[in-house]
Amino acid sequence: MRYHNKKADPNGYHEKYAYAAKVKASSGTSQEDALKKELMENGPFYIAFTVYSDFNRYRGGVYSHQSGGKSGGHAVTLIGWGEESGTPYWLLQK
Repeated sequence: MRYHNKKADPNGYHEKYAYAAKVKASSGTSQEDALKKELMENGPFYIAFTVYSDFNRYRGGVYSHQSGGKSGGHAVTLIGWGEESGTPYWLLQK
């Protein structure tokens, strides 16, 4: 299953600009579900994540931290999610 917000197309063009917001899970809701709900209701938004040294060797597919320490952060736009071979992932745009 893959969800790709209708407000963003595969070429990266948006009907409206992505935005920044603090998404907080309500009681009984996981942070993951809160992010998915925000994306479905309001479209793509900016997120940041911790980058590890092995990220520089990433070439495609679903990235999964394997080795090395923290090397900084990276800001991207969250545009969807899915699952590949049983591994859930977030669909991000640089």
